[in-house]
Amino acid sequence: MTGKSVPIQDRMANDVGLLHPFEEETMDHQAFAQLLGNYGEFVGAFAVVATLFYLVIQVRQSKRATEANTRAIRGNASWDAEIVFAQRNLGIARDAEHAELVQRVFAPDTDVNSLNETERVRVFADTASILQMVQAQYFLWREGSLPDEIWSRRSAWARRYTMLPVVQAIWEDLKTEDFLSEVFIDTIEAIPPSTMATLSIGTKATA
Repeated sequence: MTGKSVPIQDRMANDVGLLHPFEEETMDHQAFAQLLGNYGEFVGAFAVVATLFYLVIQVRQSKRATEANTRAIRGNASWDAEIVFAQRNLGIARDAEHAELVQRVFAPDTDVNSLNETERVRVFADTASILQMVQAQYFLWREGSLPDEIWSRRSAWARRYTMLPVVQAIWEDLKTEDFLSEVFIDTIEAIPPSTMATLSIGTKATA
């Protein structure tokens, strides 16, 4: 049987396990492709870690910014809640006529009918403005802007204030005129009288 003869060097190469140059080139390409694959996986894993690290930093910064903003809002609300009453008190201190009228309103034996027409108008407007300020602070507190401590004291004071004879008459009028929100009215009136201390205007305390 005759056939194509194989060169002696090829037979020798096969006998000792040497690869053909084409086979060596194919293996080089496979190894390179595997290397690229491994490198791609490494780069992908590194990118995931870097992304997660970046997100952690962003979340922390966002949380800090939110907390700082919340503190600023609460601080501003606290300042405003106090300054409006501080300015009112300062105004009373500088106006002897107003101070005398406020003193009469805080007296437990003062009746609305004891006031003349001009005094009733002034007391009505004065009382309404105070209750409006307290109501505004209630909504600030309900939305989380005003600290509990400030609202607790302010609401207790407002409850005592609305029980003064003159103020109570005005309070009842305002309730029927849709001047104040129902939820605010209910909140103030829900405060038990047993928890209330005396109310003072700087002279004699009243029960």
